[in-house]
Amino acid sequence: MTKRLPSLIRLNKEIQTRRVTDSLRFLIQRRSELTGFEDLEDLFLQMDASPHPLLRGFEHHMVQVRRSIARAFWARNIAVGNTVLEELLFQALKNSATADVIGAVLKVIQKKGLHRPGMVLYPLHSFGVLGIGLLDSIPKPRIRLEVHDAGLLVAPQSNSQEGILAFVDYAVKILCHGRPCNRDYLEDLLRHPVLSWLTRNPILALKTRSFSGTYYENQFFMLRKLRVATSLLFMLAAVQQRKPLGRLGFQFSSARVNNQETLDIKHYIVLETTPTKSGRLQVRRVPMNVAKAALAEISDLNIELNPRAWRRNRIAERVIRAAAKVEQGFLRFSLDDSRSLLDARARVFRKLLSSLWYFRRSFRPASDVPDPIVNLAIAFEVLLTDNYQRGRMFDVIQRRAGKALEGMPGHKRLQGVVGSVYRARGEVVHTGASNVDIDLSEARRAFVMAFVGVTERLFKLRKRSASPLATILGDR
Repeated sequence: MTKRLPSLIRLNKEIQTRRVTDSLRFLIQRRSELTGFEDLEDLFLQMDASPHPLLRGFEHHMVQVRRSIARAFWARNIAVGNTVLEELLFQALKNSATADVIGAVLKVIQKKGLHRPGMVLYPLHSFGVLGIGLLDSIPKPRIRLEVHDAGLLVAPQSNSQEGILAFVDYAVKILCHGRPCNRDYLEDLLRHPVLSWLTRNPILALKTRSFSGTYYENQFFMLRKLRVATSLLFMLAAVQQRKPLGRLGFQFSSARVNNQETLDIKHYIVLETTPTKSGRLQVRRVPMNVAKAALAEISDLNIELNPRAWRRNRIAERVIRAAAKVEQGFLRFSLDDSRSLLDARARVFRKLLSSLWYFRRSFRPASDVPDPIVNLAIAFEVLLTDNYQRGRMFDVIQRRAGKALEGMPGHKRLQGVVGSVYRARGEVVHTGASNVDIDLSEARRAFVMAFVGVTERLFKLRKRSASPLATILGDR
């Protein structure tokens, strides 16, 4: 992520598709009718009370232009709220001296710094850092996990206000370029029982570029980033080298030392840029506007990471790049549902993210083995196939797994593991149990390596393709 927006001229050209140009022409032809309205809210309130015949269709064309601007920012991992974009558009249209309406909107966004980085704080549970838990009995704040390329920091539970404040200060310095934030408000939040997770749970700090006009309008963007970030942690856990930590390493996991974590999670904390010269970060407590089951799935990280096992690990670096590429591709091609049926790129990036969601479900605590096996099998199927092929799925998955894993360490063995997972899945689905011996750790590792293999071949992806994954993997 860069500090600056790309060339405004290039961005403007990207936004102004033929449909957007037609909508702009409609809006500009009616700009003289807007002078009597103070802002967009005033316009719509008066139109509801007394419809204006000359402004019929205004909302439709405004939305067309706003969506195109939003898409251009999404493609760059930036979310500017719909209400913000619409108000900026309205003010640019209202000013008859503004010839380039979209250019004027982009200049305001750049000048006010609405694209500058902030971050989100989100609680985790069931998560541990191996080998260091005992040290957290000492009141000395430390950053435990740092994945700078992913804009991600994780700290074990601090169990103290001083500890969490020190973590936030450090995270702001690393993720938000050290811009000032409203620390007094953050200290006030720590007094709220509903936010006890700030000190009692492990905390994920994730870099975001978001500016919202209302509480919930960018929540879809935040939740998507949180799911990708936590899925990345699952993948890192799957590929970390299994170096024996000994008995003390197991006992001194942060998940088992001074752990008072809570599942009472109803909010997340956003530190978001403000349209001021200093770019001071405002701190916002945002209620979670999603189902409890979805909340639990995002925060449940039933894994333990050993930082020494994957730091400076080439495989881990490839995993981090793969996750970033898929997130970026999804935001660019798949976020707009209208593209999904026509654009092969939209379908592929949607499938890649969906395969990640099934992969992470294989880590859910289960009373027996079949549940993780079935979720892993679905993850492989979504990752490697374009469509259902009756009676041929096993052969297709096994063959394409081999192609995706080609060049990976131990690829033949991992390909065999994929076949075992799919055979076990068949037994579970048809008999309710399986006699196939599955090493879940190896199966998860096989998925992650196959996921990396697919993403590293995405340069072969084209807009028009009936079987894009077959093309990517060279499976004719």
